[in-house]
Amino acid sequence: CRCGDHMSWGALPVLEDESGATADTVHVPFVPTPLSSVRRLLEMCELKHDDVLLDLGSGDGRMTITACQQVPGLRAIGVELRSSLVEEARENAVRAGLDVEQQCRFVEANIYDVDPVEWGVTVMAIYLNPKALRHLLPTFERFLRGGGRLATVQYALEDEWRPTIVDEALRLQLYTAASVPGQ
Repeated sequence: CRCGDHMSWGALPVLEDESGATADTVHVPFVPTPLSSVRRLLEMCELKHDDVLLDLGSGDGRMTITACQQVPGLRAIGVELRSSLVEEARENAVRAGLDVEQQCRFVEANIYDVDPVEWGVTVMAIYLNPKALRHLLPTFERFLRGGGRLATVQYALEDEWRPTIVDEALRLQLYTAASVPGQ
């Protein structure tokens, strides 16, 4: 299903959480991405109005909100485990004049329980630590093989993954299907 095509924005399915993960056990701290990095990362993604952006570990929503402000018509979803940050992100989106039901959504969920393919996501933007990235490699591989684009802040994927575009100064990487090992 493409998010918004056949599925209501109100019905984003999340896989059954059997991990028992909480904000305390996942150990993915909230570290705000500098706005200069956000803007450059989104530029690297070459977002279009018909893209659906997914920000895993969206924190205060700055990546999701900035993307919606820069690309009219873009739909974006921020996924965050901490309810206080989800609420802050929604408030930030409303302050930015965005529709938090139809354009710029924030979902409280475990990042490991989200299926970007099922949600119709075309671009993923993430700032996660190496342990979290490693855990998500199978999800990334399936997503990229389906034609998606994946942008990471600070940490690159493991050595055999080859980014398509790198901004060394800001430590940003963009991955496509050609980046998947064995391609």
